[in-house]
Amino acid sequence: MQLRSIDLFKAVLPGVLPFFFLEAFAAPPTCIKLPVEPTLEYRTEGFLLQYDLTGANALDNQSDANNNQIPDLVEDVAIQLTTARALFTSFQFVDPLKQPRYKGQNAELVQVRFLKMEGNGLAFDEVRRNRHGECALLINLSNKLGARNLSPAHEWFHLVQYGYTPFKRAWFLEGMARWSESGLRKDTSKTSFGSPVQDSALFSQSYEAQAYWANFAAADKKDTKQKFPASVTRARYVNGDAVLQDNVFVGPSRIRAALEALGRLGEQESTRRKLDPYAWPETTQRLTEHDEPMKQAVENISKK
Repeated sequence: MQLRSIDLFKAVLPGVLPFFFLEAFAAPPTCIKLPVEPTLEYRTEGFLLQYDLTGANALDNQSDANNNQIPDLVEDVAIQLTTARALFTSFQFVDPLKQPRYKGQNAELVQVRFLKMEGNGLAFDEVRRNRHGECALLINLSNKLGARNLSPAHEWFHLVQYGYTPFKRAWFLEGMARWSESGLRKDTSKTSFGSPVQDSALFSQSYEAQAYWANFAAADKKDTKQKFPASVTRARYVNGDAVLQDNVFVGPSRIRAALEALGRLGEQESTRRKLDPYAWPETTQRLTEHDEPMKQAVENISKK
């Protein structure tokens, strides 16, 4: 009979198992391996950005004004992401990596891939394993992304939403994420949010639902001009431009409360449907029957 090396070791020293064998036979990460990863990498403060300079996924904008061998676009996206995280966590939004949903899956960083794709960005609620063996939350950004585009911060806010609640209705995800961009935009340049609409129209909206969330946030009259942490106010892009455009940010505490309410609703629905609260089927996450209970949970905040 041919002995494996581990059997041979146990035969020679019964009851003793060396560290290198323990490590070799340890359970692999639960996250599924990523099929595609760009070649070049830039790491900073819990973010891993991957990009290519040649091939189908090559960055359109490869300018490197500071001559540090990293495209300015990549650095600027990293700066925007770290600033957005500092901004929202300063208002007690929970960093997605610290949420039970993702801590339980060993997620340790946010991975950003610049790829050839439709649209500017896409955020995923699943955890994936990269080539370094790390479990990561994933954001895809277009390799044609323009400078100062707020898609990176927008997509990161989707990770925040995923951390709080399993619901994936567009009026909630895209409307609220579009509101989140107002934290970095200059107040006078903010897009007109428009007027609220009837529920039937709201529930069929996507980005346009920013009007609902902006009006919901604005109900907090005291919560407008803010005192931001220095890490936010001092943040600068590579060319020296400020990331934060002013100190006006309307209603972040109400939006956070809405996410907390939707988190509680998600827990209740998980129990009712006998589902793992962190692993709903995609079809269940997107059911239209969630719309009315979601809106009611959010609006009950105003009645307390």
